[in-house]
Amino acid sequence: EGINSYDLDYSQHESYDDIKPGTKWEKDGVEIETLDTFAQHHAYKISVDNRSLFIKIANYSQKEQQRPFEERRKDMGGFREAEVTEKARDIFKDQPDVFIPATYLGFTKNKNGKVIKYFIFEFVDQAVKELDDYLMEIKTDPSQQMHYASLKKRALEVKLAILGQGYEDIGDHNLAYDPENKKIIVFDLNKPNEIH
Repeated sequence: EGINSYDLDYSQHESYDDIKPGTKWEKDGVEIETLDTFAQHHAYKISVDNRSLFIKIANYSQKEQQRPFEERRKDMGGFREAEVTEKARDIFKDQPDVFIPATYLGFTKNKNGKVIKYFIFEFVDQAVKELDDYLMEIKTDPSQQMHYASLKKRALEVKLAILGQGYEDIGDHNLAYDPENKKIIVFDLNKPNEIH
């Protein structure tokens, strides 16, 4: 309910559409920054007491909510999304150049007739850019050509390793880069074919 109370408190903005990436506000000592605003989900950085969390709040579309149960059970609820992201650690346990942030919580709830998924994990401050954006930045720098080529190759290896384990929806939006520690950050994974 704490997350809902911030929901993330759009009252100071004229409308929901006014919440654009980069929008920041504070409530009760908690700093909130909007990272992404897509039609089906929003992502935030929540900071309190020198600690930051990444929170994704996603709506099931009306079409998704009307699917038969057998189809929907393959879909990713907040808990399952957190669970399969956490399980991906095993893929890279002996590869120090790949990091998966700690998963704290994932859950799904019905709010005012809408099914909403929440996914909360560690925010990595050093991961300043999505990997694709970082690669575009260094691509034209002659002094970075070796680094560019090796990182691009490594990113492809990481994606293929994840896909090879049955994960889906792995792309540049699931990878970030930490140039300080030279690590590829993997987050927010999806494995819809895993049925419990």
